[in-house]
Amino acid sequence: MTLRHFQRLTTDTSERDIHHTMSKPLMVEVPRNRKAFGRFYCRVLRELGRLDVTPFEDHNRASTRKTSAGSPAAA
Repeated sequence: MTLRHFQRLTTDTSERDIHHTMSKPLMVEVPRNRKAFGRFYCRVLRELGRLDVTPFEDHNRASTRKTSAGSPAAA
């Protein structure tokens, strides 16, 4: 999940509510990399009552691409 996706999912939520809700997920884990931020955003969304969101909802953004031979592709 990206920040932009998170923002789209929370457009109808007040900034105050989002900030208040962020404190609980921060007690679980302080995000320090891309995957951790995805988990953080999902925890915030779950706290806001959007339980159907997963960290890997951006299916078109593959973390590892493979060539036709099956080896990892260069980034």
